[in-house]
Amino acid sequence: MPIMPDATIWRTLLSACNVHGNGGEFEEKVRKRLLELEPKWSGNLVIVANGYADVCKWEEVARVRKSMRVKKVVGESCIEVKGCRVRFLSGYVCEASCVDVYFLLYGLSLNMMVNDP
Repeated sequence: MPIMPDATIWRTLLSACNVHGNGGEFEEKVRKRLLELEPKWSGNLVIVANGYADVCKWEEVARVRKSMRVKKVVGESCIEVKGCRVRFLSGYVCEASCVDVYFLLYGLSLNMMVNDP
């Protein structure tokens, strides 16, 4: 090959193997090489897990999916109303002071729906 194959080429080859292959030795070598190049990229892990699932290698599917587990970061949004900044976190139960902010947001969303042509 005139160029060194990078992760994109190996990923493309693995996708073709998943479509046309049968889970053989060549396909396993492609999986291994791809994960050597980009071991933490979630897209690669999904392709590898799906390939194992296609040939009913359920222990391998579980191993790959387990390696994908990461601790999720809490989502956060901020809004400023009348000079007062309010911070919202996903999964956070609203305080009584937030009711005014939610009421304002509801009014704004209604206004946008009415004025949207």
